[in-house]
Amino acid sequence: MSDTYTTEVFFQQFDKKLTKLFDGVRHDSGDPLEFTEKVIAHYKKNGIDPLSKTIIFSDGLDYEKVERIANYCEGKILHSFGVGTNFTNDVGLKPMNIVIKMTDALPEDDQWTPVIKLSDEPMKHTGDEESIYIAKKVLMIDNDNI
Repeated sequence: MSDTYTTEVFFQQFDKKLTKLFDGVRHDSGDPLEFTEKVIAHYKKNGIDPLSKTIIFSDGLDYEKVERIANYCEGKILHSFGVGTNFTNDVGLKPMNIVIKMTDALPEDDQWTPVIKLSDEPMKHTGDEESIYIAKKVLMIDNDNI
C-alpha cells in the first residue's frame, strides 16, 4: 500500500521496474485527487501511459466521493473502488468501525516484533510513538507532526 510509510517515501522506492511490474496502486488515505496527480506524474516520469495502470480507491467511500473521483480520473488513468462500510451499510444503522490494523509480526523462528504505519493522514499513524519517531527520522519525514 502506498501510504505504509507515506506516499512520498513510497514513490521514492517504487522504481521503474516495480512501476512496470505492478498493474496499479491503492489509495487509502489523504486527498484522492492529489494522490491521482502524483500517480499520473510518477507513471509519466517513468515513460508509462497512465491509462495502462489502475488506482484502486478505498478510503471512506460514499456515492458522492466515488462520483467525484471517477469524473476526475476519466480519460487520465484507470480507476476502481474498494467497496466498504458506506456502500455496504445501507440499512439505516450507524456503521461500525471494524478496520483491523496489524500491530506485531512474528518472523519465522523469531520473536514478536512491533510494526508501524505512517499514513498520509498523521492521525492515522499506527504503532508506538518511539517507533514512529525513529521511522520518520530514518525515512527523513518531518517529525514535527507525530
